[in-house]
Amino acid sequence: MAANTLDLKTIISIGWHHTLIPDDYLIAAFFQAEADAIDALEAKTSETQGELAEEVETAAGSRAYEPEEDETVTATVIKKALKELIDDLKGSTGESAVKD
Repeated sequence: MAANTLDLKTIISIGWHHTLIPDDYLIAAFFQAEADAIDALEAKTSETQGELAEEVETAAGSRAYEPEEDETVTATVIKKALKELIDDLKGSTGESAVKD
């Protein structure tokens, strides 16, 4: 009862304020399914970003790719570098080229 009195006193003194009802309470009471779906999507996004970062790192490490000093390593940059490497290897007939 004391908490209700405090809330009532707060409402009387400053008027209604959005902080009187915590967001977590409203989410749990009315939007739990949506909150669970958001959590699942965030987890999937995080997992996919981790996998992508690993793949970019692996691709960047292949053939010792070194980005320019001001270059940001992105999937597009890696694809371009790998395409150039593949095109270069197509013209080679040596044993190492066949292995690569």
